[in-house]
Amino acid sequence: MLEKDYLDPSTIKSQCSAAITEIDTDNSALSVAYTAVDSFINDTTIKSDAFDALKSSFRPYLTIITRLKNANESDKADFETLKSSVGSEVLDGSIIVPKMKAAWESKTNNENTANYYYGLAASTTDIMLSSSYSQIGSSFSTLAGFDYLTYLYWKRKSDKFDEIEGATSGLFSGSATSRSYCVKDPNRPNSKGLSTDVNNTLATDSMKGKMAKRFGAVEDAADLYYKVTSNTIDIDDLTDEQKELIVEYYEALHPDDAEALAKATKKLSDDEAIDLKARVYTAPPRFKDNFINNVTDAAEAKEDFDKFDNGKISMKKLSNERTAAAVAYYDIYHLDEARTMTHNLLPMINEGYDDHVNNIKLLAYTADEPYKSVFLENVQYVKIEDIHSSSSYEWCHGIYINVDDMGDASDASENDYRTYFHEMSHGIDDHFKWKSNSYSNANGTTLDDTLQKEVRQKIEDTVYETIADEGYTKEEQKKIVETITNEIMNTTNYDPNATPSFNGNVTYQGYYSEVVEDVKEDVINEMSDVYGGYTGNTLRVNWGHDAVSEETRSDGTTYERTYWLESDLDSNDKAVIKYDSNGNVIYSGSQEKEFFAESMSAHMTGADFGMDGYNGYSEETKEIFEEIVKEMDAAS
Repeated sequence: MLEKDYLDPSTIKSQCSAAITEIDTDNSALSVAYTAVDSFINDTTIKSDAFDALKSSFRPYLTIITRLKNANESDKADFETLKSSVGSEVLDGSIIVPKMKAAWESKTNNENTANYYYGLAASTTDIMLSSSYSQIGSSFSTLAGFDYLTYLYWKRKSDKFDEIEGATSGLFSGSATSRSYCVKDPNRPNSKGLSTDVNNTLATDSMKGKMAKRFGAVEDAADLYYKVTSNTIDIDDLTDEQKELIVEYYEALHPDDAEALAKATKKLSDDEAIDLKARVYTAPPRFKDNFINNVTDAAEAKEDFDKFDNGKISMKKLSNERTAAAVAYYDIYHLDEARTMTHNLLPMINEGYDDHVNNIKLLAYTADEPYKSVFLENVQYVKIEDIHSSSSYEWCHGIYINVDDMGDASDASENDYRTYFHEMSHGIDDHFKWKSNSYSNANGTTLDDTLQKEVRQKIEDTVYETIADEGYTKEEQKKIVETITNEIMNTTNYDPNATPSFNGNVTYQGYYSEVVEDVKEDVINEMSDVYGGYTGNTLRVNWGHDAVSEETRSDGTTYERTYWLESDLDSNDKAVIKYDSNGNVIYSGSQEKEFFAESMSAHMTGADFGMDGYNGYSEETKEIFEEIVKEMDAAS
């Protein structure tokens, strides 16, 4: 089965029944013609050598009519066979083939990831850590098993299509042989059948040559159409003349589509119209139909896409219909990207969220490089597992979101799709084995280094500003700054109703409260999660992950989970924070992951809120992030 293949049994059965009716009508007409010719040949009322010669020239038509009727009866029998062979299930190659491929790739990727964690488990001497790695490896092994079952599910559908294709591939060959004897091939002088000349002395050699050339052109067009739709030839490798042949061939068979495209392309130049039509007619059925159903003015669709891409029009200014047209237009020219995004968004498509799908596609297609390429090249490795989840998160290359949180698509802005791109970016980071954690530049600097540095620096600077006019010596200032900064950076779970005691030092308590409020006022809303992550949520503004949460195991028991910090569980399943040799908390790495996902989401949507947050970070941090993205792009 190829991606272009499509089988709709109900449509085929209906078409077969219609064809059988047409055949019966044709055979009735042929019978009338046979009777008329036979009567003419056997008419003895006029006697002359010239009339006898004329009647003799008609005699081969009786043979031809008989052969045509036999060919029609053969076709009729084959149509009946086809009706009984196609089954009852719609088999769409544009869905089945990518699903099968993605399942196999996901299986392979999960197996590799499982082996990676098993290797970590074997290499550490920490029993608890080894057990944790083994559990993660086991989870990925289980996922690989599910992926294989998914692969087999789709493969059975692919095999079913191949089985039907094999069983029906010989149909209609009998009628083709009969018809081949009916009309002489103008390019084969010795072929059997009636000559297209019919001894017509009015037909000049030039006319006959054009006729023969035209017959050859039709054969070439059919061959070209098949090769493009079967991905044997790329549409971009065709000449303008070849594209025009395909258009003429297709439109002769599909007049309704021809009429729709004539209206849609009326503002384009002839060359642009031919190129676009050839692409639409040879596109997979899903994208061809989507274009025909949504694009009534190709020039306007292109203009809308370009305006959005160049920031001259916002998503809110585009109606659902105009967005659908712009996306359908882009899809036709970028089928690989269209397949990738359609496959990823199938859970939303299957539940009728087409308008949200178009908005998401428009954002993905117009994102800046290299973010666009990293996303489109790797989103195939991430699956939407649930679109009605009570919370949004990523787990093992699967994302869980709530599509209802996106609101009304007709009134949606770029900002409404940040969660989708955020969670998908987690999945891409996961695919790269969390490069946001592992990457270091030429100087050995990691994203954690720069993020932690700037959060700490922000706190220190604010403390210095707070106590600048208090009359302290430099040594006293340094001590106060270190004490308050370390307190904030080592907070495990911030309680707004409890101020650290500082051994009863009320002055320190006052400075602490003032510093916390001042930093939070300066922190841009979109930086809230990361700043909260390094401070036990002390500096979280108004959104972000909980520092400590209660999770439920498969057996129904609960335990405490820390998101920002490394921890163990005690005998009561309560979190016990880990500390390093200097008595500082050990960060879990979630801070870098959240920064990466939020920054990718900002660049993919171009939303002002997201970009304001990204631009609020230091140049050093942004440079590390951009290096990570470039490395992902190179690996893709």
